[in-house]
Amino acid sequence: MQLEFQKFAAYRKALLYVAIITEILDALPRGHGHLATQLDKCACSAPANIAEGAGEFKPKEKARFYRIAKRSMTESVAHLDVMQVKKIVSQDHYDRALPLAVELISMLTSLCRRFDRDPKHRP
Repeated sequence: MQLEFQKFAAYRKALLYVAIITEILDALPRGHGHLATQLDKCACSAPANIAEGAGEFKPKEKARFYRIAKRSMTESVAHLDVMQVKKIVSQDHYDRALPLAVELISMLTSLCRRFDRDPKHRP
């Protein structure tokens, strides 16, 4: 049995993103724990906020949680960029994570707009 939010495409993509981020974190060289913690926190925040938004009844509240998830995703991309500049993330990992992040940010942007406009829409 699944909860309704577990069926959402955005939620499933967010979990896939967390899996890729976990691979990145497992491969990080020692001495970068502060970046690992920040990246892990914002990556894990996205699916949690998608689930919270799905559980809301008021459309504006749904949109608020989806905006929080979107901000967490954009923050995680910034951390990935920093790791790339520091040359501590592999190009393969970066190339796998970034397109997924961009796609998820786009999905979340659409959800935000939809719930800000159309209170009866369901993802």
